[in-house]
Amino acid sequence: MFDSFFGEDSNSLDDVFKLFENDAQQNVVKTGYELRKIISKIKAKKYTIITHSLGAQIGISLLTNTYSDKISDEKQKLQTPSQQKINVCFIAPEMAAAPFEEYYNRTTTLDFKEKDNYHPTILFNEIDLILNKKFGFFRPGPRNYGDTSLGCNYENEIGVLQKMFEENYKNSSLKVYDTIVHFELKCFFKCQFE
Repeated sequence: MFDSFFGEDSNSLDDVFKLFENDAQQNVVKTGYELRKIISKIKAKKYTIITHSLGAQIGISLLTNTYSDKISDEKQKLQTPSQQKINVCFIAPEMAAAPFEEYYNRTTTLDFKEKDNYHPTILFNEIDLILNKKFGFFRPGPRNYGDTSLGCNYENEIGVLQKMFEENYKNSSLKVYDTIVHFELKCFFKCQFE
């Protein structure tokens, strides 16, 4: 998709950014809400959802009544997952922390505020070219053409989310991992012991 910042198609990159913001993001939110019809019927007490990139917006739309500006009130009435334990891993999420402001806005009878059944984990990468939407000083940056600041921790967006959880969701857990640090440590230890 991003043939690139330097290739022959770099002049069409603004069109790709607009497509991401105006079409792709609209469709993933609808997809997340529609998935509720399937996920709510799963009989397992525990399962794991793994999202990558723009799929994070599908995941958060599945789990919470967020993006109300993009979805009808009728769709928000669809049951959010209420199984006993749901592990959710957001890998390089193409989104901001803002959708998590609706983290406790769910359609369920479960008393999740007392004991949250969701267990989110976020893997971010501060040097991800796609999430940063720039190379050096070139291109629009993570806050333009659809905010992708969470996945690359732009301007400490991970810290914003952690503070949100600490202040508003005291009985909920949130794990975050800097994938570059973990990758570098893994490479360091591998080199030391080979």
